[in-house]
Amino acid sequence: MNESAAGGSAPWSSGFACLGVALASLSSPGVPPARRDRPPRQPRRPDPLADPKHQGAEPLSALLGPVVARLDLEVDAVELRRAGGRNLLRVYLDGDGPTGSGPTLDQVTTASAAISRALDEAPEVTGEAPYVLEVSSRGVHRPLTTPAHYRRNRGRLLECTPTDGGPSVVGRIVGSDDEGVTLDVDGRPVRRAYGEIRRAIVQVELNRPQHDPAARADDEGEE
Repeated sequence: MNESAAGGSAPWSSGFACLGVALASLSSPGVPPARRDRPPRQPRRPDPLADPKHQGAEPLSALLGPVVARLDLEVDAVELRRAGGRNLLRVYLDGDGPTGSGPTLDQVTTASAAISRALDEAPEVTGEAPYVLEVSSRGVHRPLTTPAHYRRNRGRLLECTPTDGGPSVVGRIVGSDDEGVTLDVDGRPVRRAYGEIRRAIVQVELNRPQHDPAARADDEGEE
């Protein structure tokens, strides 16, 4: 019995000795603590669409201009906005179209698919963040800013706000060139140079007169 007791005391003593060595090793200043190295964090790719340098959308216009030019269209404007956790990318297109009064719905639809492919193939421009793409014609609510805008809106009712602070003039576009536009205001022609116009907005008409061939063809294309 005593022998058994004596024999059983040896493992306990050995165990306490091992524990003491382990504690001594952990507390010894010469032994560095064990450390698990984390894998290096992958750098987060920037979101170019959200980059302040993209204000004005010049990189996007430069990318998409040649794409839509092959379809006889042009990039009129590009807008970038933040919508929740996504970027909203709006592309406005313009062009003469088959009647000289703007692109048709079929042209815009074809251009939308081409623009989507071009953006997918240019991650350096769009980044990896999700975005919503909207492509449309420039519409009548956007101000006219170039001679081509006035030419393509011949026959439409236009409100011109002058730069001198005077009253606005509302008339129908009957002619335009590189220098200015001529309006029919109550049956009399009124000439305005582009430099005299601060803002020019096409007016929406529910019953638009069909006296002008270009206007008539334009409305048929809108339907």
